[in-house]
Amino acid sequence: MRLSGEFFRARLIKRPNRFLAYVQLEGTLKEVKAHVPDPGRLIELFYPSAELVVRKEKQLDRKTAYTIVGVKSGKIWVNIQSILTNKLFEEEYKKIPFFKNYEIIRREYTYELFFPLPP
Repeated sequence: MRLSGEFFRARLIKRPNRFLAYVQLEGTLKEVKAHVPDPGRLIELFYPSAELVVRKEKQLDRKTAYTIVGVKSGKIWVNIQSILTNKLFEEEYKKIPFFKNYEIIRREYTYELFFPLPP
């Protein structure tokens, strides 16, 4: 999978809500708004001055000019765009011999193991 766009390192300044963060682009004093594509709390990852990778977005009508793509946790980078995980799996799973005769029919299927969902 090849990611496209213009990527920058940044530091988290603050995250006022689930989908918005203020970040400082590395090597500058510029503070910009960035979209957080994962609405989880992520308190173990998003703390002041956390290292980030952001992508500059091309759409001019957006409220934010950047999207957070990853955050550093210890020595590893963590993907924040959960949709990328599905795309990566769809592209790569047939390379695994076990899956060669399988086909993806539906993403993220909810299996009713213990609690049946109402109709």
